Amino acid sequence: MRVSELGHCGDHFSQDPNAPHQLVLGIYRMSQDKKGISALPLSKEIGVSYPTAWLMQHKIRKAMADRDQGSPLQDRIEVDEG
Repeated sequence: MRVSELGHCGDHFSQDPNAPHQLVLGIYRMSQDKKGISALPLSKEIGVSYPTAWLMQHKIRKAMADRDQGSPLQDRIEVDEG
């Protein structure tokens, strides 16, 4: 997905007033830590307020959950702690 497409990716982010690079950084940071990242450190890292970071996290989680609903895992699944 290109950064320019974030404004057109459906219900989750289409009305989001944040700059696309903040969304990309938020998605990146949430996916990099094994245990995730809370809204307070995320807000400081990407330069938004705490409520904005909290809402952004919920939108990202919702988008990820919606995407996973349509394609359940099948067959043998292996997970590597890396």
